[in-house]
Parts: sequence; C-alpha cells; structure tokens
Amino acid sequence: MQNAIEVRDWRGRIYLVGPSATELLRRPRTWMLWSACAAMAAIAPMQYGYAAISPQLAAALGLPLASTLIPLAVWLACQAITALATAILLSRGRLQARSALRLGALLSGAALLTVAAVSHPPALSGLPVPTALIVGYGLLGGIGAGLVYGACTQTVARWYPDRPAIRVSVVTGAFAYGTIPLAVAVGLDHDLLGPAFLVAAGIVVIVVTAAASLLRTPPSLWWPPEVDPRAWALDRSVLHRQPRAARQFSLGEAARTRCLAVLALILVVAGAIGIFNVIAMAITLDATGPIMVAFIALMLLLNGSGRSGAVLLAERFGRPKVLSLVLLSLGTGQALLALAGLTAQTEGQLGAQLGAQAGAQIEAQARVQDAIQAGGMAAIQIEGAGVHAGVHAAVQAGAEVGTAGAGLGAGLLALVGVLLAGIGGGACYPLIASLVREYFGDERMSGIHGVVYSAKAVAGSAGVGLAIWGSMDIVAAFLAAAALSIGAVGLCGLLRRPGLPATLPIRVL
Repeated sequence: MQNAIEVRDWRGRIYLVGPSATELLRRPRTWMLWSACAAMAAIAPMQYGYAAISPQLAAALGLPLASTLIPLAVWLACQAITALATAILLSRGRLQARSALRLGALLSGAALLTVAAVSHPPALSGLPVPTALIVGYGLLGGIGAGLVYGACTQTVARWYPDRPAIRVSVVTGAFAYGTIPLAVAVGLDHDLLGPAFLVAAGIVVIVVTAAASLLRTPPSLWWPPEVDPRAWALDRSVLHRQPRAARQFSLGEAARTRCLAVLALILVVAGAIGIFNVIAMAITLDATGPIMVAFIALMLLLNGSGRSGAVLLAERFGRPKVLSLVLLSLGTGQALLALAGLTAQTEGQLGAQLGAQAGAQIEAQARVQDAIQAGGMAAIQIEGAGVHAGVHAAVQAGAEVGTAGAGLGAGLLALVGVLLAGIGGGACYPLIASLVREYFGDERMSGIHGVVYSAKAVAGSAGVGLAIWGSMDIVAAFLAAAALSIGAVGLCGLLRRPGLPATLPIRVL
C-alpha cells in the first residue's frame, strides 16, 4: 500500500498508518458505516419480522404454529453458519464484500418473495407450504442474510479499528430497527402480510445492491492516520475502554479455553430468549390488538438501541459486569411477563365471575321494579327466555369489566417486562463480540467470534421450542426463560481472561 507507514506498538502489534479513508474512498469512512446500517436494516424483516408474523401466517393458512416456526429455526442456523464462513473468507481475502452483498441481496429477495407467495397459496402451484418456507425462506434466506451480516460487520470493524465495538453495535442495531415498520403494519392489519413482504423484497434487493456498490474493505492492518497508534496503545483511557488480550490466540487455542464455551453458551441463552419474546408477543396479538403491536415495536426498538448503550456502559464499568446486568435485566423481564400473564388469567376469571353475579342481580331487580310499576304481582312472572337473555348480557358486560380491570394491572407489568426484556435481548451480541476481542486478541477476531456467533444456530432451535411451548402455556414458557437467563448470569462468573499466569495461593501458617 502506497504512502503507508508500518508502526509497531509496545506489544508488537503492527499498524499500517495511512492513507486516510478519504484518499482511499474519495469520501469519509462514515459512508461505510451508514451503508452497512442500511443493508442490515433491509434484511431485518427476515429475522424478527418473520418471527413477529409467524403466528398470524400459521392461522391464515390453517397450519399448526410449528409449520411456520421450523423454517425460522432453519433460517437462524443457516444465517449463523454463513456469517461464520463469510467472516473467515473476508479476513483471508478470499471473498470480496461487494460479491457477498450482491449474492446476499438476490437470495434475501428470493426469501422474502417466498413468504409473500406463501400468504397466497395458489401462487405456489401445489408446492407444500412448509417445504416452500424451509427451502425458499429458511435455506436461501438464511444464506443470504449471513452473507450480508458477515460482510457488513467485518467491513465496519476494519474501517474503525480504533473503536470497533461501538461502531459494529450501531450496525447490528439496525438489524432490529428495520423490522419495526413491517411488524407494525402486519400487526395492525393481517391482510397486509403478503404486500408487506413483497415490498420488503424489493427494498432488500435495491438497498443491499446499492450498499454493495459503496462498501469497500480497507487494506489489511490499515489504521487511520488521524489517530497515533503508539499513543493510542499507551492511553490509559483506551486501555480501560478496550482491555488488551494477554496474547494473540489462534482459533485452535481459543477453542481449548473454557471462556469460548461459556461465551457460546451465554449467546445460546440470550439468542433463544430474544427470538422467543418476539414470537410470544405475536401469539397474544389477537387478544390485545394495537397494544401488543406497540409492545412489539417497543421491544424491537430497545433491542437495537440497547446494543450501543450496553457497549458504552461496558467501556466504563467492564464488559463481564455489564453482561451480567444485561442478562439479569433479560431474566427479570421474563419473570414480569410471566407474572403479567398469570395476573391477566387470574383477574380475568375473577372479574368475569363477579361481573356475572352483579349483572344477574341488577337484571333481576330491574325486572321486579318494572313488573311492580306495570301493576300486579302476576307481571313478575317473567318469561324464561327473557331472563336468560338479560342475564347473558349482564354476564358479558361483567366479563368485559373484569377483563378491563385485569388488563390494567397486567398491562403495567407487561410494559415493565417488555422494557427490561427489550434492553437485554439484543445487548448480549455486541458485548460477547467485545469480550472475544478482549480475551483472544484482534488478529484472528473474525474467525473466533464467528465460531461463538455460530451458536446462534442452536439458539434458534431453542427459541422456537420455547415459542411452541408458549403457545400452549405462555406463563410456564416465560418462567423457563427467566430461569435460563438467571443461569446465564451465573455463567458470567466463570469468565476469566485466558493466557494469564495462574497465581499460587499463599498459605498463612
């Protein structure tokens, strides 16, 4: 690379300083950041968007919920594995970001078109719906999304080597934001399911292809000339924000450490609960209408914004501590959502019973008064059908009053639960990526983090299993999710920086 100066810091890390991003790209490097954000937002409907509409899709097609959720598990597995392969190929120079994005745009567009076609079965020409979803959405869409995800995150991390975590968290946050318009539109009007995914297919092809024409990867080991790498490596504030690994680990060495397995297990728990929460909200959509749509939008908004916020907090207070707090927030949210569901069931039944009794008494008193005013006790002999109709109306009114009373208490619990679950649902991803860099070094970060991220394949199946269970007993499923989250908090206590010498305990005689 011309006009580049090779510099080593006190740890021996090599930096190729210059030329500037403007000289290489003819535009600021922020163009790389926002182009990647746009591409990630465009593919977002394939994950949380599909999860949010899967119960409505199953109901519209007359299929069991598992028929639409199994393709989601396939999609998550393919997306995670493809993202791993993409990251490794990009880091070794065997794949260009532009090629990955262009192929990803076509495959992602085909996946969204499949979902749109499935909502109108005659368009499938007799192909079974589950098969079409597994192949068209799950397999092709998962590969396409993995190509886009891997290319965008790797490109941004390489353009911002001085602060990769916060920039990548912004990009992955767009993966949640981009779902909100589709989830809200389909949640308010189920008839928009097909048109919404058709529009999303056109958007993903146009936006991701446009991003492919803009995104470029910098030369290997590139460093921005406006930041002195030697001073940066010695800056105490930088060392506090981004602690260095004890040494540079290879993928094989990292795989033999306990930390890698613990991080992968934490990601499985957080990823499974994140998917489960969106589906669980959608399962109860018909019962609460616009309120639940607002809850889904709020959860997705916090899922995206919580990522950047968690990284900023981690730079100040330490990543393991903040990861524990995030998982605790996630678990507390599950417990509150379970309590909200239990409260709604209990108070709704009690309110309906009390309302029915009160309604029957009021109806009887009204009949008696009307009969007396009409003159004569014979008028009190009200026809059985009339009494039955009046009592039935009173029961319905009482049930509505009871449900409204239950909805107020349960709604407040659900709101707090959604806030806590939304914050914790997405923040784990950038924190785990930062811990991989902190524990194992920068040189092979792409491959090592890709291995951890591939645990999302297991998380997808676990999240789908929780959601299927939740369709039968939502309270028990939320309680199980809460227990898993608290267990993951305990796993954070096992995280130790690998490569440091073990100290011998001092025995006091």
